[in-house]
This record gives sequence, C-alpha cells and structure tokens, in this order.
Amino acid sequence: MYLHRLHREIAAARTSLDHVDVLVLTGGVAEHESGLRTELLEGLSHLGFVVDPRPDHGSEDRVISPPTARTRVLVVESREDLEIVYQIASSRESRRREPLCRWDCRSSGASVVLGPVR
Repeated sequence: MYLHRLHREIAAARTSLDHVDVLVLTGGVAEHESGLRTELLEGLSHLGFVVDPRPDHGSEDRVISPPTARTRVLVVESREDLEIVYQIASSRESRRREPLCRWDCRSSGASVVLGPVR
C-alpha cells in the first residue's frame, strides 16, 4: 500500500508538470531503505525515473540515478533537527528580540548558530 501511494502521488505530480529536473527522496525510509527506493523507481521508470544499477548505499546526500537518466534522483538527509532549531530561534526572536540558539551536530561535527550566542 505504501509503494502504491508513493507511485500514485509521484506519477500525478509528474504528469501535471511540463518537466521535472530532480526527484528528491528524503525522510527515514527514503534515506535508509535502498530496496524500497529501487522498487519505487522501477515502478516509475516509464516516467523517466531510474536508479543506478550500482549498489545504492551510504548515509550522505547522493545522486542515485545514472548519468544518462532523463531525470536526476537524489537522496537527501532530511535534517529535521535543523528545522527544529530554526523554529525555536524564530519563536524566541519574535518574543524577546534577542535570539539565542546554538546547535552542535554530533554526527557531522557541524555547528549552527542562529542569533548572537553569549
């Protein structure tokens, strides 16, 4: 049922557009289930979406379509944690005029600072 709904919605979006440059797959299942991605794209191959036959594994943002594909297919980490930080900082700013928010990502080592950090 899950794949059927994904096929239906992506196909509906594709048929209503003149052209699609990129299909971006994100979220836990799309990021971590290469078998599901392959099955999804095989069901959409008639619309120009194809997965590269090489093994599709990894945790970084990546292109999973072959260079010859009509439409590029990307897998992108969702980064909900950054959106949460942004929403918290925006909320504080609207109430206090002094945003204060720093977030450090343990997995990537990146730091995000929104507003002055004291």
